[in-house]
Amino acid sequence: MDQMWSDVGSKAKKQWIWLAIEARTGEIMGLYIGDRTSQSAKQLWHSLAPVYRQWAICDTDFGPAYSQVLPSKRHRGVGQETGDTSYIERFNHT
Repeated sequence: MDQMWSDVGSKAKKQWIWLAIEARTGEIMGLYIGDRTSQSAKQLWHSLAPVYRQWAICDTDFGPAYSQVLPSKRHRGVGQETGDTSYIERFNHT
């Protein structure tokens, strides 16, 4: 999971694009567009199919919104040095 921002007309109107991507296939499993609050992280979590919310382990950066929303059994905060979020970071930069 990761988020990036884009502006709509001006940088004062940032919209945050929250994505969940399946690491093995690159398939987008969840998506939410909103602000950068824990409420948006919650919406991303709920955009996932129930089977993913039940079984998937979500790698994220250490953003506080993720740890506030994602169940601890389903969440793993990782640093960039692990490379575990490099595929989604690359997708966002593209």
